[in-house]
Amino acid sequence: MMAANQGRETTASPGRKNVYIKAEDAEIWERAESLAGESLSQLLSDLLRRYVADRENQSDGFERIIVEAWGEKKGQVRLVTFYGRWLTGRLWDGDMLFYRALLTRHGRIAITVEDQAWGAYTDEGISLGQPPKLKVYDSVKAAVEDDVPTFVVNAAAVALNVVGVEELDI
Repeated sequence: MMAANQGRETTASPGRKNVYIKAEDAEIWERAESLAGESLSQLLSDLLRRYVADRENQSDGFERIIVEAWGEKKGQVRLVTFYGRWLTGRLWDGDMLFYRALLTRHGRIAITVEDQAWGAYTDEGISLGQPPKLKVYDSVKAAVEDDVPTFVVNAAAVALNVVGVEELDI
């Protein structure tokens, strides 16, 4: 592989790439170098890996999703992110819960549950609602078996064009 270097050609070792920075970008390069805490080569590789993943997922119709979910291990609400595609908007159960369904980039079904009472407390300090949840299923059928409400599963199935109609041979 040949790389230009101050008007001369040099042979770079296999797998090695040279990056040339414009003079007007030198300051940002130096700031990145001081903030990196690791080699700039590793930083660039990590950023390129994320850039490629973002572009590939976007071209496949997926976006980076960020939702709140209860963390069983830490016992607190946390933000989680993954690549997916929304199958439904917010679906209301008629009481206090809102559901949303997504398709993950790995073909799984993700269901979010938001309790509108979460964060409200009684005068005695008792929480009135449940924390936000994110549950992931291998299939629509698995979501049904876990008692995800029928209206949520049906909306996801319609969006996936997997309508749950039993065909009878009669």
